[in-house]
Amino acid sequence: MARSVIVSASAVYSHEGDYMGDYVLVENGRVETVSRGEPQVSVGKKMSLEGVLLPPLVDAHLHMRSLGASFRIVNLKGAASPEEVAKRLAAAGSPIAVGRGWNEEEFQPGSSLDRRVLDSYLGDKPALAVRICGHVAVANSAFIRETGIDKLYPNLVDKERGLLLEDAVSYAVSVAMKTSITRSSLGTRPQR
Repeated sequence: MARSVIVSASAVYSHEGDYMGDYVLVENGRVETVSRGEPQVSVGKKMSLEGVLLPPLVDAHLHMRSLGASFRIVNLKGAASPEEVAKRLAAAGSPIAVGRGWNEEEFQPGSSLDRRVLDSYLGDKPALAVRICGHVAVANSAFIRETGIDKLYPNLVDKERGLLLEDAVSYAVSVAMKTSITRSSLGTRPQR
């Protein structure tokens, strides 16, 4: 049995900010139509909102430090394979290769980015590849060794795969962006 709802609002806007109408027809939890004037359909429920209805926002938060850092790092968006991620990082001219934006959903089925792939292209040059979400990263052996991050965050670092999660990613990015991998600045947990 279909569940239909008509929602009325002062105005409904698109993602681009264009006025679309003042009524939304929702069928089974999905927006079916937006119209100017009430749709002439049989519905189970009508709702009236006071104000403007905006489209849903997906992951609508922003990390300002990460945004600023993104202008100084390798763009990994659109990389079609783990090898392409590694090649882009290897081409970085800085003493540490840092990139962000890879997404395993764009890789061939069965392939995955891990420490070994980065090691094969970057050798002893420390490298960090942050996933598009910013909550997961892969580091090569040199990065893990230089930072000691596996000891600082033992529950958030899989040394075998080079996988870093959550707070370990934040720390790794901050270290990489603040330094040129000088041994005196690495291996110390930041104060909170």
